Amino acid sequence: MYLDKLLGSGTLPGNRIIDLIEPAAGEYPDKPALMGAGGETLTYSCLLDSIRSLSEALHELGISKRDRIAAVLPGSMEVMPAFLSISNRAVFIPLSPDLSREQYLYYLQLFKADILLTAEDSGGLCRQAADELARPVIYLKRQQNVNHSVFLLSGGKYSETADADKDWPDGDDMALLQFTSGTTAEPKLVPRSHKNLYFATRQRREEMHLTADDKLLITTPSHRGITLIDSLAILAAGGTAMFTDSIDPDKILTAAKRGNPTWLLGGPAVLSALAVHAETGNKMPVISGLKYIRSAGAPLNELLAERLTAIFQRPVYEGYGSTECGNIALSMNSPRGYKPGSVGVPLGIETAVLDEMGRILPCGLTGEIAVRGPQVIESYADGVSSESFRDGWFKTGDRGYIDADGYLFVLGRYKEIINRGGEKVSPYEVEAVLNTHPHILQAAVFPVFAGDGQEEVGAAAVLREGTQLYLKDLRRFLNGKVTAFKMPSVLFILEEMPVSDADKIQRKILYKKIKESGIAAQPLAGDNETIIPPHSQTEKTLYEIFTRILLVKGFSITDSFFELGGDSLKTAVLFGNIEDEFGVQVPLKDIFNNGTIKNLAQIIDANRGEKDSYSFIMPFQVNGSKTPVFFVHSADGEAVAYRHISVNFDPERPLYGINFNPDGAKWLHPITFEQIAAEYLREIRKIQPEGPYILAGLCVGGIIASEIGLQLMEMGQEAALLAVFDTILPEAETRDGFNANMIRNMRELFNEGPIEYLNTKWYYYRRLIYRKSPDMVRRIIFRGMDKRTVIGLGRSNYKQKEYPGKVVFFQPDDAGEGSRSSVELWEKLSRDISIIRIKGNHLSIFYAENAEYTREALEKVLEELS
Repeated sequence: MYLDKLLGSGTLPGNRIIDLIEPAAGEYPDKPALMGAGGETLTYSCLLDSIRSLSEALHELGISKRDRIAAVLPGSMEVMPAFLSISNRAVFIPLSPDLSREQYLYYLQLFKADILLTAEDSGGLCRQAADELARPVIYLKRQQNVNHSVFLLSGGKYSETADADKDWPDGDDMALLQFTSGTTAEPKLVPRSHKNLYFATRQRREEMHLTADDKLLITTPSHRGITLIDSLAILAAGGTAMFTDSIDPDKILTAAKRGNPTWLLGGPAVLSALAVHAETGNKMPVISGLKYIRSAGAPLNELLAERLTAIFQRPVYEGYGSTECGNIALSMNSPRGYKPGSVGVPLGIETAVLDEMGRILPCGLTGEIAVRGPQVIESYADGVSSESFRDGWFKTGDRGYIDADGYLFVLGRYKEIINRGGEKVSPYEVEAVLNTHPHILQAAVFPVFAGDGQEEVGAAAVLREGTQLYLKDLRRFLNGKVTAFKMPSVLFILEEMPVSDADKIQRKILYKKIKESGIAAQPLAGDNETIIPPHSQTEKTLYEIFTRILLVKGFSITDSFFELGGDSLKTAVLFGNIEDEFGVQVPLKDIFNNGTIKNLAQIIDANRGEKDSYSFIMPFQVNGSKTPVFFVHSADGEAVAYRHISVNFDPERPLYGINFNPDGAKWLHPITFEQIAAEYLREIRKIQPEGPYILAGLCVGGIIASEIGLQLMEMGQEAALLAVFDTILPEAETRDGFNANMIRNMRELFNEGPIEYLNTKWYYYRRLIYRKSPDMVRRIIFRGMDKRTVIGLGRSNYKQKEYPGKVVFFQPDDAGEGSRSSVELWEKLSRDISIIRIKGNHLSIFYAENAEYTREALEKVLEELS
């Protein structure tokens, strides 16, 4: 491995930043090391001389290795020499030259900066902030001669305490201090030592295969950590770092034509702007030396990569990393060929995927991506503790997995996942599709808080000039490309996308920023759209129901429930409203496949008064001659969770879900699964009076289904199959499971804050109060309990019984400890049991991405049964 070769016997060959530059300066003294936006250059010999002279000047000013110097400089030709010089003497803090006075005040205090370094002819606002905070200011001046630049420092003496012999930094001393470029509001300080940067640079040079013949055209801002590391990597290779100091496509292409780079580096936003520039008829210069394009800083969608490849006729690679460690992977490193969705095989950094207990997961299982190695920081600065560091690992906060070939797949950040009606939505997945819309230049997807711990999906878009986009247009475009519950319920059109000071989209607070700016959401449709109004009374009543549930107006009866913002929870509400209003239970499959008012009205009018209505049964599809399947709800009491498998379910086999309905029976106190099963069984036998019966359920639904099966057997009926999907028995919940829940709860409390956390966990505390109360009080509390709490009580009072019939346990690939223990218990309790592995984890086996695999596995068992 690369790190093994680099570390050798354990002694470092030299691990300060200057050790990266000196060899190349000795070998290529007259070669351009840096090239500015205007074509000006700085040779290796001049760069090394500048580093040494500026380091000595800093020492003469009394600056020591512990002093923190915030630098506000106009461009990369000043920033790079300043970075290399200051880090050779003290701690370098790069700040953007485009901040406000208030922002400079904030960051100078956040970083605990001792000194401000700026240019003599700029930096007025940062100097004002430094003066207010009584921070000394020193000035950097670049004098450009015919063939080289000379850098000079000026300013008053800072301290008399520096010791020229003993106070120079070594590998373990801090060289660079940055703030996290993440997606939440409050930054953490990232202290990167000389050793961290040394190894991060060696890794970057190795993974990009950089040589002295390479020239990197760097379009990222000069104060960004990625710019500094990319520059170090090419300097260590003896090549040239070229800077644009602008994201304007014309200026980038002018610099490319002048310098003829071998690499073009940028973030997706800059690269997208270049693609649009080319696609709108602008003449593109010939860059004969260009070999590769690399995107980093945010996920790169496949369409943009394809567009760039078509324009430049060069391969496009994606880098993945973090401020805390530098790069982790580059899709260029794909030994078995490029895999769509992967960022390649990590090189030079130990990478793993951890579960909630911090254990390394096997290949293919999803968890939190973690890294360790000499390029990774050990902690955040100034004693700030964080759960991100554990047992030598830095936990990135990103969800992902590593496949059997070692390829890393990044699925998004844990803190950015949107919880919509119990479904998890990755913003990146929806954004990737939105960015393919012909009117959209840039899109972002974010949570919109809807109260009671619930979230909706919001979208913001920057449009191409002269175009328009409305919410209904957007949903129509997404229809068939993403599942219905992932469709945005609100759309904002922006002139530019708000980003943090680190140029990141902060999705968790984006909705708040947009609302504070006063921008209104787009209407559902434009004024020119033809609205088809309801005509019959059934259509008018359905229109009122849609309006009440979806909070929309001005739509047509040909618009589907999901185009208008429906999701899984709202589907259950729609089903109940239709039943209450018309006395008809519309099969859920009809709502999912063609849930327009026009279609639903036809189904309702055709079935009024013809079929029984049920308190617990929710039909997915009612036609077919094969034995029906009855799916019992899971812990939330809702059978709508099974909707995705119903879409392509065998049309010859009826499929029914069973919901828990608090008002469906006169429940006795205390609640028991025996009582619940008996009520469900009454309705099952109305639909199917005689066996054989097929029963199924996810988690707790499998326990209730098994009790229904036992009661059927007591009646002399045949329960042909009990299909349990990761049904975890209470007896299998080990101490490990308890610890995992504790860790998860603490993480949720930390991430969500106490109010939102208590909103989402209130059901647990109600159950706790119930258990600790006297019997009379319990009966009163019981009447006000929600479904989850009641089902939780029934589960805690139930002891799993031996089951004499056929059982199939469907176990997810990503199974927890409780699942594995439950399989052992089921094997002891069942005379005829088989285990089938399916894709996903405890919940995601029924999510859209895995539902087809689950359906196919179940239908294979059903066919073998018949």
